[in-house]
Amino acid sequence: MVDVSGQIDKTTSISTRIPMMIHEALPSLRSAILAIEVPPIALVVDMFAKESFAIAEELIMPKYVFITSNAWFLSLTLHAPNLDKEVDQGDHINSQRTLLIPGWFTSLTVLSRF
Repeated sequence: MVDVSGQIDKTTSISTRIPMMIHEALPSLRSAILAIEVPPIALVVDMFAKESFAIAEELIMPKYVFITSNAWFLSLTLHAPNLDKEVDQGDHINSQRTLLIPGWFTSLTVLSRF
């Protein structure tokens, strides 16, 4: 377990805490992998620990992200780069168009909050 309590306060959001903990844990992860008698053949991390890919590259290991979510979120996440290419910068903020997510029979209507 990594202690980041000296770097945060009670107002620090979880979306800030998790990356800080991952960053602080990288040296321990690297040491643990190197200490294993039979080295692992791949590094599998969740979506918050992508920063650890540098260790996998250094140790010439394949690297994978395991997304522990529902299928709808996974489909949206994988389709997001395509959406980014389709929409001009700033247009998505004011858009009220329906998003068609591959693999889903229902659609998502995005309404601007601004």
